[in-house]
Amino acid sequence: MKKVFIFLIQKSLDENDTTSLEAYFKISYLTIDSLENREIYAVVQPAFEILKNPDIPKQKKEKDLKPILEYLNQK
Repeated sequence: MKKVFIFLIQKSLDENDTTSLEAYFKISYLTIDSLENREIYAVVQPAFEILKNPDIPKQKKEKDLKPILEYLNQK
């Protein structure tokens, strides 16, 4: 799940479109079955606010998303 979120966050940033990320987030939410997955969702959710805000320049978005991506890259 983490790898998919990493891919979709980066794709959303590159394409300036959160459609795929939002769809996966909503669909996979239905299958949350562990505390770890709930934690992942809590960490990923702020990425939407960052990515959807048109007033934040791409460079700042990259900086703000860095801790989220670093968390998702942990094994």
